[in-house]
Amino acid sequence: MDYLVCILKVLGVHKPNPSAEVCRLFFVTVAISLAAFAQGAASASDIELVQRDVRTLIGAVYSGDLDTVIRFTHPRVVTSLGGSSSARATLARVLAQTQSAGMKLESLVFPNQPVFLQGDGRRQYVVVPTRLVIMANGQRLESFNFQFGVREPGGAGWTYMEGSRVTPQLLSAWFPDFPASHKFPTISRKKL
Repeated sequence: MDYLVCILKVLGVHKPNPSAEVCRLFFVTVAISLAAFAQGAASASDIELVQRDVRTLIGAVYSGDLDTVIRFTHPRVVTSLGGSSSARATLARVLAQTQSAGMKLESLVFPNQPVFLQGDGRRQYVVVPTRLVIMANGQRLESFNFQFGVREPGGAGWTYMEGSRVTPQLLSAWFPDFPASHKFPTISRKKL
């Protein structure tokens, strides 16, 4: 109940008289909650959604499902590949090479929780850490990486780009409102 009194006091209704300490604690709590949201706090359903998206996208890459890959690819990537037709042709070649090389996804796990970030505008971002084990030519490769997701203002869903393609130059050109101080997960690959 003290928080209601604090709000009334802030709004200029001075009849209730909470202690300064109660008001200070209330506003510190609110500030911490807002900071947690701004720095990546998310609901379980948000986490499940982006992890499901990433699982679907990566599965599509290794199964050769071009339509799904295109559906989850950020429009800026499609544009950078020369537009829809050119992007489809380029991605079809990449997926065919993946298939002809016999590359198979053995496992995909999420080693850390996704980090949700708010841009200066209304654009939302998510960084989804991944650990893949890939089979190719009788060898196994472990890859730690991430998917960089973007939800545009008014957009219903997320679109993604592969983490090793995300550079400071790309971020400043395509997403100037992305928090520049964010530290991305380390990318590494090794034979198992």
